[in-house]
Amino acid sequence: MAGETGVIEDGVTSKLLVTSAVTAITSTRIYTSYAPQNATKPYVCVRRDSSTPVNHSAGSTGKAMANLTLICAASTYKDSLALAMLCEKTLNAQRGAWGSENVRHCMSDGINDDRVFPQVADELGYPVATLSLRLCYVLPV
Repeated sequence: MAGETGVIEDGVTSKLLVTSAVTAITSTRIYTSYAPQNATKPYVCVRRDSSTPVNHSAGSTGKAMANLTLICAASTYKDSLALAMLCEKTLNAQRGAWGSENVRHCMSDGINDDRVFPQVADELGYPVATLSLRLCYVLPV
């Protein structure tokens, strides 16, 4: 992504992995970018949609803004939604060191219903809720 050398997804993953309420549900099944094809549910997948350096008239501020999506998958939509709500509670309005990343602020843009419904009678569909986040973080030097 433009202007970035760090990986903010790893910071979010680290923050979730040290939160016992999250790992009680997902164990260590918190992935960056993509989950394995046959990943055991429930799991969270942290995906960066975009990131942009924050500049002012004198140049770089040393910070960047990122838009992230957390894909929360479980065996039912109710469980996916509960997991997304827990992730939102864990991350929204938080700041500090998340793994090796220095997060200045994190704001939730809300939880979305991204269920894929079965198309024919023998399909299961895909119960998933997504959490959209905006983060400001310090770029590595």
